[in-house]
Amino acid sequence: MLYIIETPHFSAASCRSCGYKAIHQTDGIGATHLLARHRMSSGSTLPMAAYFKLEDFRARLDPDANSPYLDKSLKGEKALQRHLLIRDELAFNDIRQLAKKKRYPDDQVYIDMMPVFVSAVSRVFTQLDKIGAKFKGFDAATYKAPFISELKLELTSIDHRTLNVKSMAELNAASLKLRN
Repeated sequence: MLYIIETPHFSAASCRSCGYKAIHQTDGIGATHLLARHRMSSGSTLPMAAYFKLEDFRARLDPDANSPYLDKSLKGEKALQRHLLIRDELAFNDIRQLAKKKRYPDDQVYIDMMPVFVSAVSRVFTQLDKIGAKFKGFDAATYKAPFISELKLELTSIDHRTLNVKSMAELNAASLKLRN
């Protein structure tokens, strides 16, 4: 999830020299985050979002990352296949390339997983419908129609936006001005 952490000993000069996207504020430093989200086929937007750090997926799934956080439920070739499938299906490399081109550090690149979750549920509902599964209950039609036809996603089409996070010092100063 997207967490905001204040780093008190981070200077604008060190930020510029390492290429990080940062915003110099009067009272401190903030940061700019790249947010990526898969587009719905209908052109509409899901009202919910759950952003996760893109680098966390690599740390958990890429056997070549040598991460202490690597998921060990699969080993060898199967682990590599899973990583490549998820990376390719969700266009992680495209997001990484854009982030690198715009000089975002890995820890400031996030992906919204809500469209991915909705896409997975939609795929399951579609397959159940194809094999003739009966959707039962008073609200069966309520869920069937949206998940089969309305909530289609294009996992290859990604929208990007930025999130500017101000420093805690500036936010505290602004809240003091509002109280006075």
